[in-house]
Amino acid sequence: NDTTFAMLLTREKFKSFSNAPIPDAHTSTGLMVAIALDNAAAVDAMMEAALKAGGQEPRPPIDLGFMYNRTFSDPDGHRWEPFHMNMAEMPKS
Repeated sequence: NDTTFAMLLTREKFKSFSNAPIPDAHTSTGLMVAIALDNAAAVDAMMEAALKAGGQEPRPPIDLGFMYNRTFSDPDGHRWEPFHMNMAEMPKS
């Protein structure tokens, strides 16, 4: 949207934002970025684009009926989770 951005930086540029060491996201996970999309087809389209660009799919899709979720790891190992949630279908508990 117009107010949310993801900055994709080189390691050298990223280091200028923090003096903390950069972890190896292939061996540890410190963050997963969830991205809400309009429908399951949009989730699948984002996954296809990510896989074509060199991403990996570390686990199968999760379909709970009211929520559809997939995960990809970018080439640096960071996890991204495109999902669609239909709040009207969410179980009342």
